[in-house]
Amino acid sequence: MNSCFSISLLLLFALASCTKPDNDPLKSLNACKQEFVKEILKQSSNESPFHMSYSLTTVLFSDNAISLFGQISIYDHLPHERKRYEGLTFYKDQGKFVSISLQELFSTSIEKEWLRNYCEQFLKTDAIASSYFSGKTPLLTSLDYNLIHTFILEPEALCIIFQPYTVAGMTDTHPIIKIPYEKLKVHWNPSNPLVKCVPFTPTTDSWTEISEESDELASSQKF
Repeated sequence: MNSCFSISLLLLFALASCTKPDNDPLKSLNACKQEFVKEILKQSSNESPFHMSYSLTTVLFSDNAISLFGQISIYDHLPHERKRYEGLTFYKDQGKFVSISLQELFSTSIEKEWLRNYCEQFLKTDAIASSYFSGKTPLLTSLDYNLIHTFILEPEALCIIFQPYTVAGMTDTHPIIKIPYEKLKVHWNPSNPLVKCVPFTPTTDSWTEISEESDELASSQKF
């Protein structure tokens, strides 16, 4: 991946993660830092040490698709840090990599409902720790499709990632639901550009599945 492309991905993620987006990505990066510093100046010493960290990891790197998982972690006051997760996915179109959205993968109401129901049923199986849908008295009984927006690609599966405290609690980590491409064949948009690409063959062994990259995701499962 050339340096210009890498920088573009970094700025894209930083722009998406900031609470006050700006048309200039560099200004957005600075805004994130300024907000962090401004917040900790109001805190007391017994709440420190404070930190803000950012990472962007290649989950899939192949000849026809690239997918990255990013996370920003901020601790600027008690009781604990805050995290946000993002997915950036690109496919090759006429020799150039272009971004792809979940809307392109599931475009009709039928396709979206299948995805929503699939994720809801998974959350009700107790496979996700502290799921709001599990147990004798679940906090939630129906999954809002608007909570399904962050995704990445692994060689054998589409991964839906939920933000912390949206569908599960008692932990700062997030649920991840892996849907094998084999199951998606008749359920996602048959015209989406990934149909002819899956399953993917990574071009290098230096990138691994996200569940192997992060201890937080080690318990993720296919359903």
